[in-house]
Amino acid sequence: MNNRLTGIGLCTVALVGLLVVTGCGNGSESSGNGNGQGARGPVKADNAACPIMDNPLSADLPTAQRREYKGKTIGFCCPPCAPKWDKLPDAEKDALMAKMFPGS
Repeated sequence: MNNRLTGIGLCTVALVGLLVVTGCGNGSESSGNGNGQGARGPVKADNAACPIMDNPLSADLPTAQRREYKGKTIGFCCPPCAPKWDKLPDAEKDALMAKMFPGS
């Protein structure tokens, strides 16, 4: 039993060490420069506010907070908003698009 606990302890130490070295990740895309920006710079949405909550968006959005729809990159203020968008019928998405991009 003592050997089993020692093995579990070593695995835990190894895992924690790996997370410290590689970083846990904050959900942002990165190419290793540590600032959340990919090789082509920050990923910015075409809209200024979240279509679900109407909150302003950050300048650099992780993949989980972006969707492509009809040629636009739609950004969301938080991870739960994107799946809500996914569940909307196209007619509702189109109405939100008209609100976000009037005259388009």
